[in-house]
Amino acid sequence: MTTPFFSIILPVYNGEKYLHQSLGALKKQTCSDFELLIIDDASDDASSAICKQYKPDQLLKNSKRRDHLYCRNKAAKVAKGKVFVFTDADVVFAPDTLEKLFNHFQNENAECVLGLYSLDHPNTNCSSLYKNTWIRYTYLSSSTQVDWFFSAIGAMRKDIWLLGGGFGEDFVRTTGGGDIALGKKLFNKSITIELDKSLEVVHLKRYSLLDLLRNDFNRSSGYSQLGLRSGEPWYLFFQHGFANIGWPFVVSTLLSWLLVMLAVRLLFLFQFSLPFCGLFLLYWVINVPFLFYCSKHYSLLTVIQFAGILFLDHLFSGLGVAKGVTSQLFNTIVRKQKK
Repeated sequence: MTTPFFSIILPVYNGEKYLHQSLGALKKQTCSDFELLIIDDASDDASSAICKQYKPDQLLKNSKRRDHLYCRNKAAKVAKGKVFVFTDADVVFAPDTLEKLFNHFQNENAECVLGLYSLDHPNTNCSSLYKNTWIRYTYLSSSTQVDWFFSAIGAMRKDIWLLGGGFGEDFVRTTGGGDIALGKKLFNKSITIELDKSLEVVHLKRYSLLDLLRNDFNRSSGYSQLGLRSGEPWYLFFQHGFANIGWPFVVSTLLSWLLVMLAVRLLFLFQFSLPFCGLFLLYWVINVPFLFYCSKHYSLLTVIQFAGILFLDHLFSGLGVAKGVTSQLFNTIVRKQKK
């Protein structure tokens, strides 16, 4: 058997509502030089039966649920391709996605290539559109060389994967950070991670407002702990951000809580506050670029709704950061006491 150029590694957990679209898109790729490895993370819906319909090269199953990081590592150990392509069950490739990646890796210097979410989204509720658009906007605002990895659409040569040692499985699925940590590790080993902003995939996930706020609370907690663990100087964050999260989001998170506290104070004192007005103005000045980007693609009413969700997002992310920092400090103290 010839060695496939790509090994597509796709973890699945209860993905029956997405799999026909995601797997169907893989069957329509203009580049067919790939093997498909699916890892069923102990799904209790029809995911396994649907996967079998698309005849993957390997269908691995976990006897109990682990998480997507474990699944990716498990599949990578048996993958035969020259380049590993990581994606998710709720992600749909464009027909030429693999062809674009193939063109990248024809260059022997290409080591790791990432893509981003398309603006197209099947879910038209505001929370889903906001989340998808915010992620896309932050990626478009990033440089073309980054120090993080994106497992929804990310590829690397097999030798690079072996050099990085895989995804750190100490990151739980709710807080995320496993792919970010792998990217940091590779970057510190002088591996070039290229972000191709023309390499777009569609993310099918639907978010309710509660789902979004819960997700970003957990992610903020996890990313905060990862940032503290990395030992990076704080000033580097303001130079290039942390993954796709730049200083405007962090400053806005702080401002959102200051505004709430001042608003509560004014509610009881019934007086005009110049500091409140100044911070309110500063908050929206910082976030104008994102809302202006949104205004190019959505109606005024949708942008206004996005603004409200954005403020709530900052508030809940602030809570997540507080939890993450507290947890990391507590864990540090416990480790020192054990020594």
